[in-house]
Amino acid sequence: MKKTIRKVFLLALVCILSLLCAVEPPVCEASLASGLRAYGRGRFAQSFKQFAPLAMRGNVRAEYFVGYMFLNGQGVARNYEEAFRWLSLAAAGGNSKAMFHLGFMYYTGVGAVCDYAMAERLFSRAARRGEAIAQFTLGQMRYEGKNGPRDYAAAASHFRKAAAGGIAAAMNNLGVMYLHGWGVAKSPEDAAKWFTAAARRGSAESQYKLGLMYAKGCGVGRNYVLASMWLRLAAAGGEKNAAASWGIISGKMSPGEVLLAKKLVEKWRKSSAPLSKN
Repeated sequence: MKKTIRKVFLLALVCILSLLCAVEPPVCEASLASGLRAYGRGRFAQSFKQFAPLAMRGNVRAEYFVGYMFLNGQGVARNYEEAFRWLSLAAAGGNSKAMFHLGFMYYTGVGAVCDYAMAERLFSRAARRGEAIAQFTLGQMRYEGKNGPRDYAAAASHFRKAAAGGIAAAMNNLGVMYLHGWGVAKSPEDAAKWFTAAARRGSAESQYKLGLMYAKGCGVGRNYVLASMWLRLAAAGGEKNAAASWGIISGKMSPGEVLLAKKLVEKWRKSSAPLSKN
């Protein structure tokens, strides 16, 4: 008899929970959507108030945002302990972005004990779920020899996957590797291709390197106008050596070429806004 009552009770409980689940998601979704809208508008305190109750009820995406906002001090005082707690919950729930940021805490030792092995496990999980930035960080670990020997070939493989996801820094790193033949067959032409892809996404480092390649005719045809354009953009982007190189190149150009390079810079800024996903 007791077993029968317990069975009926459990069945009733399941039915009640099922009904609650059937009613609750629209409310949760509405609150989550409201939080996301506020976050997108930079209203972090408002968005945190929307995310926090949902996170307390186990909403994985809300757990991620709460952890991320604690990590960065958005709408709430920065608190690494809380960031670690909420990101851990979200990562356990399958959120790939939480896996990456939790991994980065282990990688940097900020808010967690520095643990390259744990960081790599989390990055790998995030990468398998399509996080391009996780592929980039795995490549950086192989490139630098973190949690294992330096492996340029493996690094290049990860960078290609990250580049396919639009990560400009990965494109830049591939350019460097092809330029020097690190883990790949040396190819100035391929280096120029990757630097161009990253430069178009706003990478000042790639703009600088591409400008030098045009100035020297390395991997591309020598073209002082394009060299000047990319060097000027790199200088504006904060690349410290670009201004001096631009000055040297300008001394080799005619007034007409200097004017054309200036017009190309203006045109690029208007029609080719950086596409970086970093």
